[in-house]
Amino acid sequence: MRHFMREVYSHVDKVIAARRARARKELGRKESCRGSGCWFCCRDTVVVSPAEAEELARGFELLPEATRTQVLQQLERWWEVQKAAGTLVPPALADSPDEVDLVRKKHNEGVVASTRTSAREGLTCMFLVDQKCSVYEHRGFQCRGHHSFEAEGPEVCQEKSAGSREVLGLFLSDLQSQFWRVVGQKRPGPPRELHDAMRRMVT
Repeated sequence: MRHFMREVYSHVDKVIAARRARARKELGRKESCRGSGCWFCCRDTVVVSPAEAEELARGFELLPEATRTQVLQQLERWWEVQKAAGTLVPPALADSPDEVDLVRKKHNEGVVASTRTSAREGLTCMFLVDQKCSVYEHRGFQCRGHHSFEAEGPEVCQEKSAGSREVLGLFLSDLQSQFWRVVGQKRPGPPRELHDAMRRMVT
């Protein structure tokens, strides 16, 4: 599974790089992301497939003990704040075909509400340590695909609400669907919010 995910991510990265180049041409400007230390997207709610969750857990296990402890503390804080706010994201899991649309609608609404809670409460992804992703090489599809093209610079990402930023992630829904179909053949299961998935695997 590890080698399979590496191959899939290698392909995904190449496709995203090509779309970034196309976006630069169409928008007439480069990405405003700063690279290392630019973490404004890391407060957005991220959804991962079971295969992505396993790869993140693999990256977690490779971290130094002190970093793993910090990551777990951040996971629990994120969970408790979201729970208190009533904005934990329900999994995209339907009991019958008739429920698919309703479940998807509630899931998507939950993602937006969760991101707003994170922005309001100053929450970030559990894996953000010293303003850097501690599992960068193992990050999932959504994290690989988000690149800001805000003309004013990346700081404006912090000021805008979920769904209103001009990010490359908006151009990748077709690729994400293909990605989830491919990895789902290896590791079936519903996509879950990242922290929900990781609580099931590393705690």
